Amino acid sequence: MNEFGPLFSPRTLFAMIALGLVAFGGAAYFLIYGDPATERTTGTNSFSYSAIGHRALVETLRRQEIPVRISRIDSAGRAGPADLLVVAEPRRNWVEANPARYLLPAHNVLIVLPKYTGLRDLVDKTWVRDTEQLDRATVGAVLRAVAPHSTLVRRTEADWRLNWFKATPTIKAPQLMTDNGFLPLISSAGGLLFGKIDRRDKNIWVLSDPDIFANHGLGKGENAALAVEMIRDLLPPGGSVIIDETVHGFYHSPSLWRHVFELPFVAVTLLLAAALAVLIWAAAGRFGAPLPSPERPPAGPPRAC
Repeated sequence: MNEFGPLFSPRTLFAMIALGLVAFGGAAYFLIYGDPATERTTGTNSFSYSAIGHRALVETLRRQEIPVRISRIDSAGRAGPADLLVVAEPRRNWVEANPARYLLPAHNVLIVLPKYTGLRDLVDKTWVRDTEQLDRATVGAVLRAVAPHSTLVRRTEADWRLNWFKATPTIKAPQLMTDNGFLPLISSAGGLLFGKIDRRDKNIWVLSDPDIFANHGLGKGENAALAVEMIRDLLPPGGSVIIDETVHGFYHSPSLWRHVFELPFVAVTLLLAAALAVLIWAAAGRFGAPLPSPERPPAGPPRAC
């Protein structure tokens, strides 16, 4: 035993343990629920505030008291018969992952074709400095994955002749598609903007141009009213809108133990384990090498009584 007593008093030891638990709990919370990547994105997703993002659509639907959930894991499996799964602007990797198998569990699906890609602004990281249209081959691959007989059409303008809804779209240089295999819902002489695929086992709708849903286009003309009207019409009673973000790489599993052993968090885990080991060591009766015992004085002759 260390003759100088324990290194820490019980009060100090308790305070250190409590502080460590609070820090660990905070780290666990942000590990599960926090994701800095969603705060810096400028892409075509529901986290993005950029011109080509969809954050305004999410907020608009929620203000209209339409339930919206942003899904980052097993989106099609989480969508029940009364839900509407929205897959907005998927890319070629989604096509290569076999969309038919991906959408198999879902009953009601709205697919929005991609159109733009953006270059991040150097000053404001949540904005795009410039945008450009995706090549037709990339967008056409997404379209053919869900409607094999339809082809992509791009026009400079459109004269809307068929509109299932009350509001009229306002789109500059609309991106359309041929109506082969579709039940037309919004179309013009130049092509189809919105249609339903004729299938008996499930409901699948395709919106060829994302400008109606995008942040930059939602406030133009009657686009906001049209977007809300479309979602209300497609959404079954009592259901929720589930926006899939796994197609944009925002896969997130709410499992603490899975993340603490993955990079870069495994480094924090190792440091925490080392700190805990040192704390336990310091709280023991002896810390470090034992001090040498003092030499006893030599025994003298016995004293006379």
